[in-house]
Amino acid sequence: TGALDESGDAAADFDWENIEPCLYASNKTKDLMHNILSKDMRESMTRMVCTAGAKEGQQLESASPLDIVFWMIHPVLDRLATAKRLATGGAKIKFGEGMGHVAGFATEDWTEYSYYSTDDLKCPGHGRNDLVLSGIPMLEWIERSVPGGNANMTNWDFYAATDPLQFATVDYIYDGFTWDHCSAR
Repeated sequence: TGALDESGDAAADFDWENIEPCLYASNKTKDLMHNILSKDMRESMTRMVCTAGAKEGQQLESASPLDIVFWMIHPVLDRLATAKRLATGGAKIKFGEGMGHVAGFATEDWTEYSYYSTDDLKCPGHGRNDLVLSGIPMLEWIERSVPGGNANMTNWDFYAATDPLQFATVDYIYDGFTWDHCSAR
C-alpha cells in the first residue's frame, strides 16, 4: 500500500478505492465519509494516510483529536484492542470470512518507551503507573474502581477498569468484530 514513484508521489497504479474502506471502523463510518467528502477528497485523504511518513507518537498527545485522521484511527484501534482483550480471555473472534481469527495479546506487559527510540527514553504520562485523566469525568463505576477516583488513576487502573470481560465497564459495546468491508472488494 502506498507505493511511491521516483519523485516521491503516489504511483499511478495506486488502488486507493480498494484501500479506502479499510480506513473506516465500519460500513456506517464509510457511508458517512462518502456522504460528506467528495471522491477527490477521499482519494487525497487515502493517499495521504497511506504515504505519510508518520511514526509512533503522532497520535499520542493531547492535540491529536484535532487531526481528522484521529477520528478514523481511534475507533478502529479501540475495536481491535477490545477484540484482542476478549481473545486473550479465550473468545474465538473471526476477522471476517476467510480472514482468520483475532489473536489475543501474547503479554500485557506495558512498554514505557517508544519502539523507535532507545530503552532509556521514557515518555512521561505513558507509563503503566503514571497518573492520567485527572479531573476528567469518568463513568461512575470506573471512578469507583480506583480509591480516590480518577484523581489517583494510573494508565493500568484505567486499562483494568475498562476490561471488556467485565460487565458494565464501558458504556458501549461493539456489535461484532469482523472487518468484512475490507474484503468486500
